[in-house]
Amino acid sequence: MLIIYITTRIHMDDETKARYMDIVKTIQESLMPSPDQDLFLQQSGDQRWSGTEYNASVMELEHFVDNIKDFGIPAVPNVGDTGEFGNGWVHITYLLEESSKKNEDTIRFRAYRLGFQCDVSLIMCLYQEGGMMDDGDFNCYEENCNFYDIETGSRDPSDESHGYFSEMSDDVEALEEFDEDDED
Repeated sequence: MLIIYITTRIHMDDETKARYMDIVKTIQESLMPSPDQDLFLQQSGDQRWSGTEYNASVMELEHFVDNIKDFGIPAVPNVGDTGEFGNGWVHITYLLEESSKKNEDTIRFRAYRLGFQCDVSLIMCLYQEGGMMDDGDFNCYEENCNFYDIETGSRDPSDESHGYFSEMSDDVEALEEFDEDDED
């Protein structure tokens, strides 16, 4: 597996930035479980289900979220960074980070914009609860990942309105490495 990151600084006009921050505020005001967890809650009849209908399976949604967290987020270490990752060279921009204290816990909220080659753009927000370690690292013990389709307003990244979830899921996987000696 080859992981390549190309990182630059973001250049965004004020109108676009304001639009994205409005979406982030909407997500913050209506946080819900991560898509895979939310779908599991729906399937088990749990009252905590958000009411969102999903078009992918729990496993597909978990795989999608995990790949973004594993390969996309490390591509943009600082707010304002923009980069590309994965098989589909997904464009990722780190929009915002906020931290606050809640009793002994630290709450961290981060927002990203994901741009796919199929012209689907998502805002992804990562809400984490944890504690700060003595070495300054953040020890996360609870995490929710929320999505918002910029075009449709859907909170389901697998929404059928665009029909590209399978392609998007492939795009966020680690860049495949080919050995030239194996091309016979």
